[in-house]
Amino acid sequence: MEGAIIGWIVYFGCAILFYGIGIYAGNCKKPMWFFSGTEVAPKTLTDVGQYNRENARMWKLYSLWYFAAAVAAIWNTVVAVVLLVLSCTVGMVILVATYPKIHEKYRVKLFLHYNTGIFEKTRNFQKKREKFENFLSV
Repeated sequence: MEGAIIGWIVYFGCAILFYGIGIYAGNCKKPMWFFSGTEVAPKTLTDVGQYNRENARMWKLYSLWYFAAAVAAIWNTVVAVVLLVLSCTVGMVILVATYPKIHEKYRVKLFLHYNTGIFEKTRNFQKKREKFENFLSV
């Protein structure tokens, strides 16, 4: 019985931790990072707020695995351990696969403008194109 209580505390603690990371990511003004030691510069993203919301959703969904393990620990320790192992293995692989997709979705992309041969950022393309066309017309 004591082992089940300790297990429940650990599972619930992990769930709260990951859910807290999700809340922090959703409220963060700067872009939320994923890997330790790496930072995402705001100017490299098209929409920091939406990027952070998707990052927050990813972490909150990941915490559900641990909440499920905590609930399962009340009734069956074996099921709780299986859920914990799945969340630490499969869940982590899903996190590592999901984050690059989120980052790629909101990353400022460079593309080659075929008429001029100039690389342009998509969010500033219109302004720069107008400046360039004005420069050519002078």
